[in-house]
Amino acid sequence: MINKKTGLGREIIKDLPTIFSICKVDDKIYLGTKTGVYLYTKNKLSYLGDRLPLLKSRIDDIVFANNQLFIATKGNGVLVYNESSSLASYTEREGLASNMAKFLSTDKHGNIWVGTNRGISRLKKTSNNYYKVNTINLSEGLVSSEINQLLIHDSILFFATNKGLGQINIKQAFNEGVI
Repeated sequence: MINKKTGLGREIIKDLPTIFSICKVDDKIYLGTKTGVYLYTKNKLSYLGDRLPLLKSRIDDIVFANNQLFIATKGNGVLVYNESSSLASYTEREGLASNMAKFLSTDKHGNIWVGTNRGISRLKKTSNNYYKVNTINLSEGLVSSEINQLLIHDSILFFATNKGLGQINIKQAFNEGVI
């Protein structure tokens, strides 16, 4: 609630580690912090890392798509969490560019785009909530492998790096007619 006299908001949660991301799903707010994922709902805070140890790592971004939370971690790749408390993990082993995921974005086709410190990965939904991972990096024409943010517009993927802004045609980069 904002104080109308001062214009300032009030603090609702104290003594949390640094918060890097916030994602609202219905009446729940998920907080990605330096020490993992917290859930704030009905004026109560809980730490999801107590039940699921993978959710204890640094969280840089959280997005909600395809009825699941996608969580970008520092060191554990991308975690996919649903409310039944199941957790899937996409790492370098599954083809992710790096386990150091920095930024997540979605497109109109239900794909999840991941900016990492070593390129861009796409999690393309196949069947049964499984995702196929495709990656592009310097050898495919990125201007820098350190990806800070992504934007998808039609079939063009824009990416922000420490060296500037780049773009690629998704259909051409992945040799496919439909993204």
